[in-house]
Amino acid sequence: MNHHKSEAGVRDVWVKMGWIWSLIFVLAVLVSTRFHLQSIGFPSSQSTSVVWIAFFLIFWHLGAMALFSRIGNARQYPRLGILYTAVLIILWFLLVQTNAIFYLVLFGLFSQIFWMLALKSAAGMTIATTLFMIYQQTIGSGEPLTWEIVVVYLLFAGGSIGLGFWINAIINQSNERKLLINQLQSTQADLAKVEHKAGILAERQRLAHDIHDTLAQGFITIIMQLETAVPLLSETNKEATKHILRAKQAARDNLAQARRVVQDLRPQSLEETTLPEAIKQVAAKWERQSRVETAVIITGHIQPLSAKVETTLLRVAQESLTNISKHARANKASITLSYTNDTIMLDIQDDGIGYCANNNQQENHSSGYGLVAMRERVKQQNGTLSIESEQDEGTTLIAHIPILPKN
Repeated sequence: MNHHKSEAGVRDVWVKMGWIWSLIFVLAVLVSTRFHLQSIGFPSSQSTSVVWIAFFLIFWHLGAMALFSRIGNARQYPRLGILYTAVLIILWFLLVQTNAIFYLVLFGLFSQIFWMLALKSAAGMTIATTLFMIYQQTIGSGEPLTWEIVVVYLLFAGGSIGLGFWINAIINQSNERKLLINQLQSTQADLAKVEHKAGILAERQRLAHDIHDTLAQGFITIIMQLETAVPLLSETNKEATKHILRAKQAARDNLAQARRVVQDLRPQSLEETTLPEAIKQVAAKWERQSRVETAVIITGHIQPLSAKVETTLLRVAQESLTNISKHARANKASITLSYTNDTIMLDIQDDGIGYCANNNQQENHSSGYGLVAMRERVKQQNGTLSIESEQDEGTTLIAHIPILPKN
């Protein structure tokens, strides 16, 4: 809002300055007319003509000002500006022919010329008007042309041109400020859009993680607990077994629904690039954060995959790298994405401390997704996920998923 006010302020200065010069011009015409009428008396045929010309001059000026205030500055319409100033000069010249007192209007007249026309055009018209005045005051009136008259009028013209340069500087500065303000507003609008989009994407990611790490993980735990409870029931507890199986099925249904929601919140990186490039970006970012040397290898002919498969593989890569940074104490890691005719394979290796595949570390080695969750997700795509690890020999995670036509 402050920038809108600033732009309005620039525009107000322009308008106010214009009306100041307009007021000076109108007052000069009125004062000159008053002195003229006072000197020759009123009414008379000559005074009536002067009043009508002065009235039309003011009307022409105010009408042009009103027009330009609606359509824009006269400099945007050079032909209209030239027409306006030409008529202004002709009307003023008619007044000067009746009484020299109307030379008082020149100050306001020159300001109008420089206000309405570009600098070069205004300077040219000012010089032409000055030369015409010299001619009228000397040769045109039967008087000798003296250097004193020439110097006086040229000084007058020089002063007018100097005033024009000042007016032109004000206009240029106002235009530059307005342009800068418009550019700033445009940049701020673009930045706001980017920030808004980034905020939406961050919120989508947060929701996806929250749903996965709370609801989905909770349903998985419930399913595992119910599967463990069923064999412990005696055969006489058929009714209880029935309810447990229904609860288990309800948990599976809700787990599937939660995963569909997470799937809809697909990573933005996959919306903007290919899976190999997205994995490279993830690996590069993780390498900077973890300071673990990471290599990404792409083999085979890259093929289009379904959105679900790409999301699954990217999530597995992200979670695996997170697990490496949390648990592996690795110095190097590598990600290999291999395309074959009918299978996509993601192979993630590290040279960390590893673990014995027989002990419980296999199930708690990862957090967030967890091995169970990753396996479930890969399994949903008709794939398999396996882990190979030995104590102090590092860990290798391998995900195989069949390549199906892209949805």
